[in-house]
Amino acid sequence: MHYLSQLIFVGILGVAVFYFVRNIKRIRRNIFLGRNWEVQGTPAQRLKNMMRVALGQSKMVTKPVAGFFHILIYAGFILINIEVMEIMLDGLLGKHRILSFLGPVYDIAIGFFEILAFLVLLACVVFLFRRYVLKLDCF
Repeated sequence: MHYLSQLIFVGILGVAVFYFVRNIKRIRRNIFLGRNWEVQGTPAQRLKNMMRVALGQSKMVTKPVAGFFHILIYAGFILINIEVMEIMLDGLLGKHRILSFLGPVYDIAIGFFEILAFLVLLACVVFLFRRYVLKLDCF
């Protein structure tokens, strides 16, 4: 009976992975519908640009309010996924709070993740308000 919850978790995880892979295939197919493009610049230049724009969110911070909330959502997406990985490990191994051996660091991290999750939710509400109530031009 102890393993039943793990089996249910693995089953649900399997279904989720199936849909995830199916969607990745769909996205990949759509990407390959595009036309070829000659890549410009050296690999080092392209990597630097990718780090600045994608990871550094440099285009988002040109507008202070929107930039702040974009950074908040971006950080939330990256950091909260650490907690999601722990939840997946907990489900697969049948444990609870598998990383709690980290002691106070773990407690601080979980508290931070909870606050960040609330702030991400708040940022989403702000963006919805800006788009559908204030009808700001987003582009």
